[in-house]
Amino acid sequence: MANPDRLTALDSTFLHLEDHSTAHMHVASVMVFEGKAPAPQDLVEHIAGRLHLVPRYRQVLRFVPFDQGRPVWADDPHFNPRYHIRHTALPEPADDAALKRLAGRLFSQRLDRSKPLWEIWLVERMAGNRFALIAKTHHALVDGISGVDITTVLFDTTPDPVPTSRPAEPWVAKPLPGPAKLLGEALRERATVPSEMVRGARAVFRAPRKVAAQIADGVASIGATTLAGIRSPAPNSMARADAIGTGSFAISRITLISAPGA
Repeated sequence: MANPDRLTALDSTFLHLEDHSTAHMHVASVMVFEGKAPAPQDLVEHIAGRLHLVPRYRQVLRFVPFDQGRPVWADDPHFNPRYHIRHTALPEPADDAALKRLAGRLFSQRLDRSKPLWEIWLVERMAGNRFALIAKTHHALVDGISGVDITTVLFDTTPDPVPTSRPAEPWVAKPLPGPAKLLGEALRERATVPSEMVRGARAVFRAPRKVAAQIADGVASIGATTLAGIRSPAPNSMARADAIGTGSFAISRITLISAPGA
């Protein structure tokens, strides 16, 4: 029986693509809000109070020894929401151009695979009585459509949101699986799941350069946009999509801005 916490073949491919190209495989966004920014600690507590609705956000990748299986998700025993939810401010004039430069720098940095694969930056004191949130989540954790769903879980779209129910007991991480357990589960899975039976021999004998070529050839179904990002840098561009709404932080307008590296 397949491990439900094991990455799918497509999600695992996103990791390989990142290893063998200059493209970073994270979904990124910039959200601009009107009004006063929340206190950094308030934002941390707000998001941390909803992470039970998206348990993958508190999980980290564990890799199978000798590449004998795809990685699995496991609870991060050292999870610290303050590492993932950060805050900064723009230099004067703190306009959209400055925000775009900041987003470009953040999006150009690869996510740390030793920790849960997401970050949210609170950008305070923007011009025009605004603030922003810059977010990025690895494609292996969530695709673009699911990312929208997670955003609706973490943020409210009404002035008076319905309180979310929380678990009766505080979250406690399950023990991380060790190398022996990871390898044993992968080998047992290979013996029972037909699609995994030939993985071992294939992983042992193929050369790294051949691996990269095979990955690039095999991901045509992901779409031309992804492949274009692998073969050449993203062009400098800014695309906006405005949506009117309100939320728990007195939000009146959200602006999504794309940036290089997104």
